[in-house]
Amino acid sequence: MKRLRTQTLSEAKAQFARKPREPQRKSRVWERCSTSAVTVITVCWQSIAILIVTTPLLGGSITNGHAETAFVARNESLRADPDGRSGVASGSSVRVVFRAVETAAISAEISARISYLPAREGDRILKGDRIVAFDCRKLNAEHDASVAVHRASRAAYETQMQLMRYRAAGEFSVEQSKFEMEKSEAEARSLEVRSAGCTIYAPFDGRVVEKIAQIHEMPTPNQPLIKIINDSRLELVLMVPSSWLSRISSGTLFPVKVDENGETHEARVLQSTGAIDPISQSARLIAELTQPAPGVMPGMSGSAIFALEETQQEAGK
Repeated sequence: MKRLRTQTLSEAKAQFARKPREPQRKSRVWERCSTSAVTVITVCWQSIAILIVTTPLLGGSITNGHAETAFVARNESLRADPDGRSGVASGSSVRVVFRAVETAAISAEISARISYLPAREGDRILKGDRIVAFDCRKLNAEHDASVAVHRASRAAYETQMQLMRYRAAGEFSVEQSKFEMEKSEAEARSLEVRSAGCTIYAPFDGRVVEKIAQIHEMPTPNQPLIKIINDSRLELVLMVPSSWLSRISSGTLFPVKVDENGETHEARVLQSTGAIDPISQSARLIAELTQPAPGVMPGMSGSAIFALEETQQEAGK
């Protein structure tokens, strides 16, 4: 029993001896935690500062990435060929695309059921041919009703005018009947214009290239129905280096070789679009064939050859 009491007292002494050290441990742990927290906060603020400073630079480099790439490519090409005329001993070649001068997407002006459309894509059409027709029986009936209302309002106005001559009607009644007549006349004209859209005629000779709607459908106003092109009138679109503009003018002749059929045709420069792309340093030209080419269709491409070196030599002489 005495031995047990001695152990208990020793344990108590040990506990009392340890208690004063606990605040020291806590203070050390707190110091370590506070130091770590300060370090983390400092690192975070430094990272945020770095992001704030570098974000505009990164944004600019990302936004202008394509531009920088284009300028680098341009500089490399200029180093290889300062005049931009490499390989022009027999001429300079550029790519061209053929397109139709006249194209149209025929849209619906009214909301009515379609009663006629060309049979299929590729059908030939002539200027003035009916290409779209709608079932306008309801619209025509509304137009007839508006015409009848206009006649009645006109008769009422004439009656008020006669009564006014006999001093049996006032000026207000006459003016009111006149306004009603003008209103009914405007409504009749509006329905007449809408009725004119029941049939659509071809604006030029050409061909149907796409049918978007079908017979018996009821399209909404302004919805495209078919697309037509004039494949007999073609023009060429080509991109040339801006340094060529001083040696190419309206009327310049050049040969064009078509990729699809291998034919070569003579073309004439019509005009420039009047703008130069600052990135690629190129200009767009519009040209036309000097002779009809039945084998060439819109969408074909080819190569145009300009004898620029010969032009430069003649100018030097």
